Amino acid sequence: MMLDFRTAPGGLVRVVRALAWCAGVGVCVCAAGEAAAGEAERLFEEVASAGDLEGVETIGVLASSAGASSEREGRGEEGAGDEVDEKTLRGRTVVGDRSAREDARHPSGFVTRVRLGESVAAEETLGESLAQVEGVQLSRASSPGQPAYVSVRGGSPRQLVVYLDGLRLSSPAGLGFDVGQLGVGGLASADVFRGGAAVVHGAGALTGSVQLNPRVPTHGVRASARLSAGSFGSAGAQAALGVAGQRAGLRLHAGVRRSEGDFGFVDNQGVLQARRNNDHRRFGGGGTGVLKVGEGGELRLTTLVEEGAGGSAGPSEFQRSFELARVDDHRRLASLRYTFEGERWQAHADLGAQDRAYRYENARGHMTLEHVEAYSRQQTVAATGGARLFAGAHLLNLTGELRAERYEAADGASTLGAQRLNAALALSEEWLLAGDALSLVGALRGEVLREQVSDLSMDSRVYVPLVPAIGAIWRAHPRLEARANLAKTFRSPHFDELYLSTEAVRGNPDLLPEEAVVADAGLRLRLGPEANPQALELGAAYFHNEIGQMILFLPISAYVYQAQNLSGARAHGLEATLGWAPFERLRLDGSYTLTRAYLTIDQGGSPAQLPHQPRHRAFLRATLDLGGLLPAETFQTFLKDARLQATARYRSRVQLDNFGSLQSPGALRLDLGGRASLGGGLRLGLEVQNLLNDQRAQDFLQRPLPGRAIFVSLELLAEDF
Repeated sequence: MMLDFRTAPGGLVRVVRALAWCAGVGVCVCAAGEAAAGEAERLFEEVASAGDLEGVETIGVLASSAGASSEREGRGEEGAGDEVDEKTLRGRTVVGDRSAREDARHPSGFVTRVRLGESVAAEETLGESLAQVEGVQLSRASSPGQPAYVSVRGGSPRQLVVYLDGLRLSSPAGLGFDVGQLGVGGLASADVFRGGAAVVHGAGALTGSVQLNPRVPTHGVRASARLSAGSFGSAGAQAALGVAGQRAGLRLHAGVRRSEGDFGFVDNQGVLQARRNNDHRRFGGGGTGVLKVGEGGELRLTTLVEEGAGGSAGPSEFQRSFELARVDDHRRLASLRYTFEGERWQAHADLGAQDRAYRYENARGHMTLEHVEAYSRQQTVAATGGARLFAGAHLLNLTGELRAERYEAADGASTLGAQRLNAALALSEEWLLAGDALSLVGALRGEVLREQVSDLSMDSRVYVPLVPAIGAIWRAHPRLEARANLAKTFRSPHFDELYLSTEAVRGNPDLLPEEAVVADAGLRLRLGPEANPQALELGAAYFHNEIGQMILFLPISAYVYQAQNLSGARAHGLEATLGWAPFERLRLDGSYTLTRAYLTIDQGGSPAQLPHQPRHRAFLRATLDLGGLLPAETFQTFLKDARLQATARYRSRVQLDNFGSLQSPGALRLDLGGRASLGGGLRLGLEVQNLLNDQRAQDFLQRPLPGRAIFVSLELLAEDF
């Protein structure tokens, strides 16, 4: 049953809270007719997948006129209240592959959704998709398929947490959550929470967080298969099958990908070299099942399996020392979500478990020339729940979370174990004033974290952080909106920062937790005729983060980095977004971020920018729709779906160390690609990455990034066969 927004008390016609929450805590799979293939199917999946962002307001739940809605309700029509009113900004700023969203637990926060599965030809990675979001910095490691990490608003990758439903995903590798190797075949979208918006995910989300939304089955039977190949010996194969009826559905997916990864480059001494030991092999699979329970309930089970192995290429100056270095890892998780609703309330419950392991081995260590091996494993069990109540002009949210984590680390003959228990309770409220033109938001989350270590010489740790946040939204005009937020965030050191021990990276059991005060304010504006999809949509925001006891991995020798506390850091800057369709078949999407991030200690002059944090980042994508452009009957099938896509990414110069002595110059990357239907469900794609063959950029370990690369793909789509 699709909940009608008019059942919410107080006549909140303009803000469709009830339906928004239903989309936010459970996939509202209604008895819809068969969705058309292509664009219609993609939009349906996007709306359905909105359930993985608490209370997100999707395009389908934008405000509608009260008169039309009341008339539909009186007739009892299916989907009453689902109309899209293009005159309002409520729930989105930029449409297309990137769009603004609201989370009902803290609606004034800045949240951006990125659709996944939109790659032209190359194997899509989560990192490349997130990099188009304003305020997000991607740090890559060598060629595609190798690790990559994202940071938000001048923070480090470890100051960001990642969730799937109510399960926090772990990242035992020392540097942060790896967005370069996680497959996206089972994901529909990802939501990026920036600044104070991330308080909904609690301790650990110091500067931001990411919510992954699984792809759910759509009505009917659909199958797809995809083959791809390209530069660096890359190849991949993926398949998916979905079956859904009126009350139940199941979608399964699986894929393999590999790459030799070797490429030529010129080192800092001007010597031509070849990248070595840069290969990878990965498998990913899983599924999502949905079952409607009674009139207002729904069960959804999501599973994910990721396994991989590959080379661990070292710095360009010492490649021979790492020719035998190998890594392998695995991730297995399951998440069960139950959502249910009443006339004036909705609730959900989640239960999840995860097993994540990482192993590093080098038969001839760089420093000792002896065998080196390190292993870490983290297991997590979590239970979360939440409820939402509509009480006139007040919208109340209550959420709770219980999480138990077990960590093991081994380095040669020594082994260390640790356990962490976490309990959290959060309450938030949105108060609607002045005819819903003004929203005041308040939130408070309290947590208790207790950590024990198997080494009796180490004391147990207990943290009791309080994470408060306030915000406001002013809807000055149906097309103009202003919002602001202020929050205090907290992050205890990650297990790897405390206990990891590898050949080049070591933890520090004496670390102190990080705390931050984060603030932001911004505008969203839509220009153009009413109900015109070609309208110009703009967004701008200022952010300011004050971080205490900043944790960074700093060199303690020529080859070893160790986690250490510094006095503090500051990051502030500007974000801007653009969405515009100047012509019916052409769309432009862009973002720009200015970030000034530095340590607050006296540096005897203008403080140096933090490592791997460029001052300027820009993204611009132009998409040209050529489908059905040729009137001839032959092309009605042959090129029914066709598009060209050009993408430009720029970042300014970045520091590679903490002393400003090593730098990577500014880099501009241009990608060009296209795909077209061939008839019979076949679709062909071609993409050229780094068209200008710019090889000046280096990764976060001062290693070269690859030059020009070409990828091709062939995809088969079938439905109701």
